[in-house]
Amino acid sequence: MNAEEQQRRRTARELHDTLGQQPAALHVSFELLKSKGNNDETVLTDIHRMREIFDQLNSSVDFLAWELRPASLDLLGLDAALRTYVQNWSEQFGIEAAYHSTGMEGARLLPDVETQLHRIFQEALQNVHRHANADRVNVLFERPDGQAVLIVEDNGAGYDPEQSINDERGMGLINMSERAALVNGNIEIESQEGVGTIVFGRVPVSDVI
Repeated sequence: MNAEEQQRRRTARELHDTLGQQPAALHVSFELLKSKGNNDETVLTDIHRMREIFDQLNSSVDFLAWELRPASLDLLGLDAALRTYVQNWSEQFGIEAAYHSTGMEGARLLPDVETQLHRIFQEALQNVHRHANADRVNVLFERPDGQAVLIVEDNGAGYDPEQSINDERGMGLINMSERAALVNGNIEIESQEGVGTIVFGRVPVSDVI
């Protein structure tokens, strides 16, 4: 998993560095075309349509880099990375989302703990996007009594965790549980059909840096 995270970090950096300059140049080209359009409505409409496609593609690439490995996770820590990711995820998928943290201001957990909690968080949000049909997500990150607790709650369709063990959501739960176990943590799921789902991730964090 360390090798996987290193590869994710390299790929995210290459995406940012390689594609970061090209969109800026393309933006200038759009403006030049627009200035040469001579107020031709057809030309201006085509330019506007291309600009919309470009903006969407640029946003998708930025989000992909964030999914691979957000730079803020290494530079600023898990609390800052989660806060920014929730905002970007909400904008990307059009689902209202809020983030709250308690007792994590300025605290850094051990790198392995931060990495695994971040991946658990991503898996939980991915399940919301793919399966929950939710329009609201709340994320809470806190540190009570020597634990880091990550809670992801949605108001979606809900499901029966025991009956879903062999489908994609069940595999996601297995992935989250395995990642939590790597840092001596655990995952709990509370879900009810028609009500929503809550994912609890708990990891002991006696070591805080």
